[in-house]
Amino acid sequence: IFLLRGAQASLNREGRLILRITAAGCLSRVGFLTLAYEEQPDLSVKPWGDTCKSLESADKPRADAANRSRCFLCDSPLHAVHSCPERGRGICFECPALDEMLPAERQNQLQQALKNACLPEVSRFRWYKKAAHGVMYALLADDAEANQILQETDFIIGGEPVVTYSTKVVGTKREHAGEEKAAKKARKSEDDGAAAQQAAGEGKGDKGGKGGKGGKG
Repeated sequence: IFLLRGAQASLNREGRLILRITAAGCLSRVGFLTLAYEEQPDLSVKPWGDTCKSLESADKPRADAANRSRCFLCDSPLHAVHSCPERGRGICFECPALDEMLPAERQNQLQQALKNACLPEVSRFRWYKKAAHGVMYALLADDAEANQILQETDFIIGGEPVVTYSTKVVGTKREHAGEEKAAKKARKSEDDGAAAQQAAGEGKGDKGGKGGKGGKG
């Protein structure tokens, strides 16, 4: 028999006992318990393994989904970044060097680069990578500090130049991308129509040429 102090015991959905012990927790033996089985137990069954790791793996997809649904700037679950009321003090950083770094190194290198350039420090980070290059969303203390960073032209991280733009244009960039895609589609339709008309005109010309030759003979 063991006594658990400074910890919490609970059952998971599979009915297994989970012990969560803090740094000050203690598990001590206080007695013995003898069990008598009416039938021989099956000892060939494989052990459960590391239950904590399996629970962490099960919770990770839900945690990732919850993080994706939050605002990249203020971490609010009520809106996306393109409608965040704090967009005025938000900045997006794009740099090839950031794509190759680990999460902790990425934040440290960015803060150090800002410090070396005598620029304000960032209060909140959020890295997002969906395409070939990722974007570091950063929240500053106020609009003035954000504008100060946006005006810096010689900003480098890991020997690579950094592209910075305000999060105010995040939504407009998406709209412009959609408009550009629609315009390209319209231009392609016009080109296809013009090519079809030209092909039809050339076909009529060939027929007319043949008819004239026959009449002359």
